[in-house]
Amino acid sequence: MNIKQRLITALFSISVVALPVVLVAQVIDNDFKNNQPKENSPFSRLGFGNYTPTTLTAMQSMGGISAGFRDGDLLNFQNPASFGFLRQATYEAAFYGKNTILTGRNTTSSSWSGNLAYLALGFHTRNPINEVLDKKENPLSWGMGFQLLPYNSVGYNVSVETKLQPQDSVSITTFHLGSGGTYKAAFATGLAYKGFALGASAGYLFGKMNLDRQIQFTNLPYASPDLLSDEYAVRGVFGQLGVQYDITLDKAPEIRQKRHLVLGASVQPGFDFTTTATQFYRRRSYTVTDTLRYVTDIEGKGRMPTEYNIGFMYEKAGLFRLGADYSAANWNTYKNAAKSDILYDTYKFAAGLEYIQDAASYKSYRKRIRYRLGFSTGTDPRKLGGEQLKQYAVTAGMGFPIIMPREQTSYMHLALEYGKLYNSTLAEESVRITVGFTLNDNTWFLKRKYQ
Repeated sequence: MNIKQRLITALFSISVVALPVVLVAQVIDNDFKNNQPKENSPFSRLGFGNYTPTTLTAMQSMGGISAGFRDGDLLNFQNPASFGFLRQATYEAAFYGKNTILTGRNTTSSSWSGNLAYLALGFHTRNPINEVLDKKENPLSWGMGFQLLPYNSVGYNVSVETKLQPQDSVSITTFHLGSGGTYKAAFATGLAYKGFALGASAGYLFGKMNLDRQIQFTNLPYASPDLLSDEYAVRGVFGQLGVQYDITLDKAPEIRQKRHLVLGASVQPGFDFTTTATQFYRRRSYTVTDTLRYVTDIEGKGRMPTEYNIGFMYEKAGLFRLGADYSAANWNTYKNAAKSDILYDTYKFAAGLEYIQDAASYKSYRKRIRYRLGFSTGTDPRKLGGEQLKQYAVTAGMGFPIIMPREQTSYMHLALEYGKLYNSTLAEESVRITVGFTLNDNTWFLKRKYQ
């Protein structure tokens, strides 16, 4: 079955190994009908849910590389040292649409989702135009920025059916419904001296997740289903450190002809978070609903892992870029009092390139378009059926320059990603389209001079 056929498949009924355990998507009970998740991903039931891309659109279309990425017109929150090379005020925002295809034993299903991908603002604390007008070049450069974006998402609607006896017609069916997610709000700053830059960021992780279950007997008269609802909110403060070193490889007379090698690394130390949970368990009969447990404000703690990233980017200014990253995280240290899961260490390798035929062309708009390609491969911290999940993605995209008043250049970005999260029994393929906008303004902190 090709990808096109799988994209239009609407039936969802898959089997997962566990003797008589079967996963099937169903709409159940009015409580569940009214709380359908935005997307249906059984994998998000495990661990901390599914993780959303944290790089901005231009870097997403280059495989998600970030360690050595720096651009005076674009933001990079994954390595805060890049803010030391920012030249002007930059606003960024993006939206995405995603189609997910779930493949089990001989069956597939698909679902659509979409949302705001991120909002970001960055600026240089001193306007470079002032240096040109004053004919003074300051080797010290300082930039900073703010960002808001999703961090993870939970969305699933599946069921598990288990027979009491292999030959018995009576079985227990547990319906699972999950929704919600968390967000990150962050402040980043970077200081560059000549080609060396240091950066740091601090942020706040927050959000809420709902994990609902309905347990009922099949083919058993007068049996009452149990409705179990667990809801927990997450709050935590995190930080990140980054470094970049820009090595100029030649002394070409024109800036856009110079070759650079940018080396970069970042680390986000593990951090603690707190949880506040609510448990509401009910038993429903034909006439009444009994409350079995109702407890609110259950305080708990958790811990996120330390994440590392190292990489490089080689570029010929105004013509092309080529870069690669290697990242790792010690998810075996993850803890969550509100939802007990065992996770495992991960790694990821990513590479990408960007090509511009002629960034300074006045005659051809096509030559100024940025063409991007990339890929990534690695592991996921979750296990299913005793097997750790794997993932890979292939990306492509374009950056369309938009000439604004005063010869300022802004961009519209388009990123296309085909990704797969899988093990030997279950695979989740997705096609994600992201449209991003970068609006640049070089008038911030400009000192007006009159003669």
